[in-house]
Amino acid sequence: MLLFLLGIISGIIAGIIGFWRHTCVFWETRFRMGKASYNTPLGWTKPMIRYGTLIAVCVFSVVFASCWALLIISQGYKLLGEFSWGSLLFLRWVVSGVVASVVNQRLLSKYQWEQAEREAKHPQRSAQS
Repeated sequence: MLLFLLGIISGIIAGIIGFWRHTCVFWETRFRMGKASYNTPLGWTKPMIRYGTLIAVCVFSVVFASCWALLIISQGYKLLGEFSWGSLLFLRWVVSGVVASVVNQRLLSKYQWEQAEREAKHPQRSAQS
C-alpha cells in the first residue's frame, strides 16, 4: 500500500513539474522565434530554477517508476516489472510533453487570434509598433 501511494504521489509531482518545464521550453522557443513574447516564467531564466526542477523531475520520476515496477515484481512478474521501469519513465516524459504542447498550442493560437483582432481594429497602432 505504501509503494502504491508513494508511486501515485511521486508520479503526480513529476508530472506537474515536467509539465511546467515543457511549458517553459515551449514559450522560450516561441519567444526566440519571435512568435510570442509572453508566458515564459521569470524564474525560468535563473539556472538554479532550471537545474533544480530538472533534478526534481528526475528524482520523482525515478521514484514513480521504481515504486510501480516493484509493485509489478511483487506480484510475480519479474521480467514485466523490469521492463516497466524504463517504460514508465519514458511514458511520464511523453505524457507531460504532449499535454504541455497541446495546452500551449491552444494558448498560442488564442494569443495570435486576439492579436489579429486588435490589429484589425486599430491598424495604425500595429503599424507603429
